[in-house]
Amino acid sequence: MRSGNCGFLIRPIRPGERWAVLAITLRAFGPIGAFFMAFTPLKDSLVAVAEDGRLIGAVALGFFSIRQERASLISYICVHPGTHGRGVGAALLEAAVAACAERACHQVFAAVDGYNSRSWSMFHSHGFQMLGVTDQIREFRCRWPLLIFRTFHYTDAAHFLLRLRLNADSEPADAPRSGVPSLVLASLALCLVTVIAIVRRDHLVHTPSPELIAISFAVVLAYTALRVAGTASAAAFMRFPLRYRLWESGVGVGLVLAALFGVIYPAAGSYYHSDVRFRYTEARDRMGKLALAATIPTLVALGTVLFGNLPLPGQYTESAVILVGVSLGMFDTLLCFFPFQAMGGGHLRRWNKAVWLACGAVFVLLYLAVVGVIGF
Repeated sequence: MRSGNCGFLIRPIRPGERWAVLAITLRAFGPIGAFFMAFTPLKDSLVAVAEDGRLIGAVALGFFSIRQERASLISYICVHPGTHGRGVGAALLEAAVAACAERACHQVFAAVDGYNSRSWSMFHSHGFQMLGVTDQIREFRCRWPLLIFRTFHYTDAAHFLLRLRLNADSEPADAPRSGVPSLVLASLALCLVTVIAIVRRDHLVHTPSPELIAISFAVVLAYTALRVAGTASAAAFMRFPLRYRLWESGVGVGLVLAALFGVIYPAAGSYYHSDVRFRYTEARDRMGKLALAATIPTLVALGTVLFGNLPLPGQYTESAVILVGVSLGMFDTLLCFFPFQAMGGGHLRRWNKAVWLACGAVFVLLYLAVVGVIGF
């Protein structure tokens, strides 16, 4: 049992306190977030208790083994909104790390929203560093799928894996990178997702033809080039240093949705400030403008194919252009709520609601044209 500095103590969770913790997650994460958090086991968790006996925070802990080493996962830290500013979250994190050390863990993992600046700062101040997807594959190799399974978040659409090494000299600092390898990997994943989605949607039972694969690659690369050009130009104009980062579950979720439903989940990652400790509240307006710079080329390309009467080569070109364009456009405009708040639509809405509504209206018109409701 650990005492806090501001009138609270931290102790292991007791039987019957699960509902009190879920009530805090409801206040902290909202109804949808709390719904997904409800599936997280809490038997090894710690809670923060105020002097009057009320639970004011909790940290969900889990333990597993990988590479014959003991490891732990901080699934989430939740703090009652009425107690922000009292150091409850930092105290819970410190207590969780101490509990992991007591159980001889070598590594502590945590999945944190890339735009949750407060959480990023808290974890970094306690020695956690980001472990990117490419770094995970390089370090864990054939055990990487096990790491993903053990650290998977139900709602980690825009989460990254952080790690703290225990009983080590120090965790190497995040090195500045361009993010180009991650962007290339995301583009290749989107190509594969597009092929699977077209095959699934058109009920093709034979092996995808070289033409289908080539057209899917060409369409995805064309969209990517347009969006990268728009984003890079806007970033250069605003002198905003960018880095593309892969999300933890982006590729896997995309492959599953394409195989099951024939739809494209195009969000394998997103652009972030090159400094992982940037304050999103200070960069919100610029992130919104960057999202607009990527959205406009997508909507223009989709509209040109729909209404331009352009001669398109190949049997699958129009299907690929429309399928990818509609998927990108939806995430760029309409999907701005949890767990998609880190997509382009979320950035647009937080920056300028009028611009967001205008882009959304344009996309809806294009989508209605796709399904044949309207025509020009």
